[in-house]
Amino acid sequence: MAQPSPATGEAPVDEDLATLLLNSTGEGIYGVDLQGNCTFANPACVRLLGYDSDDDLLGRNMHELVHHTLPNGDPYPMEECQIFKAFRQGSGVHVDNEVMWSRDGSSFPAEYWSYPLDRHGEPIGSVLTFVDITERRRTETQLRSEHARAERLLLNVLPAAIAEQLKAHPGKTIAEHFDEVTVLFADLVGFTPLSARLSPDAAVELLNEVFTAFDRFADRHEVEKIRTIGDGYMVAAGAPVRRDDHCDAIARMALDMRGWMRDRAEQDSLRLQLRIGINSGAAVGAVVGTSKFHYDLWGDAINVAARMESLGEPGRIHVAKGAWDRLQTGYILEPRGEIEVKGKGLMPTWFLEGAKT
Repeated sequence: MAQPSPATGEAPVDEDLATLLLNSTGEGIYGVDLQGNCTFANPACVRLLGYDSDDDLLGRNMHELVHHTLPNGDPYPMEECQIFKAFRQGSGVHVDNEVMWSRDGSSFPAEYWSYPLDRHGEPIGSVLTFVDITERRRTETQLRSEHARAERLLLNVLPAAIAEQLKAHPGKTIAEHFDEVTVLFADLVGFTPLSARLSPDAAVELLNEVFTAFDRFADRHEVEKIRTIGDGYMVAAGAPVRRDDHCDAIARMALDMRGWMRDRAEQDSLRLQLRIGINSGAAVGAVVGTSKFHYDLWGDAINVAARMESLGEPGRIHVAKGAWDRLQTGYILEPRGEIEVKGKGLMPTWFLEGAKT
């Protein structure tokens, strides 16, 4: 152990130990004087900067040599350089958003620490330690990309409002009662026997074409796609985000869907038709599942909407009384009369023809 100097009372510097430490560390270390000229450089510094030996660096202005330009390509004036703030302000600095420039003219993202160096209370320069963080940046970029991908997948599975709740409270049961929602069920009439005659690729392509168009209408009217089951399609308004115009939004979407299917049938020999059912009322919305979860709605109003679709007619929009009560003033609704609905008995229903002018 080094003994204190009789003259100063301070332990002398063990130069061999200091040299060993400098030479063995993987971080680049160099010193600069008050003019920014290199006073020493360890082997890691020489290697990271692409030079042959410290002789290539000693006495040269390190800012002009390796730190002259910002990451965006703008010049980096020495008087603004964070490194030299260490001895100008007498305090250390830490930076991880700049670059160092190598001998071959290339740059690499660097994280560095610069600390003032003084002798007998007078500043004589600073010592800088830096590392190449290229791999860290690459990993961070990959992680951000994966995170963004996970976010997109989550939003494809769950409504945005529900996804935010799930992220904020992971593991918490998400269930809520809604007094007013409107639900639409749609079904491609005869698609199952038709798909048996088509190749698998053609059947999937057809279904994807139709549902992609429906998704566009859902975005247009800001309604929530709940699920698809085979050739069935379900959307809702008023849940999970409450809104006063929930029934009007679903009616407008239904008319767009029907119009698009009619236009398509005129241009295609398959002449697909769509059966739509709509109802309004109270419901419970919740996330179900733990790993492969999805958002769904339950309640008598939902069951009746499903019955409206299954008991409807091809090419028409079948409306139960819950929706009729909310649509009668602004839309043309043709009475169908009373029909037998499983579990409900006789119920009056209507066909939505269009909006009143």
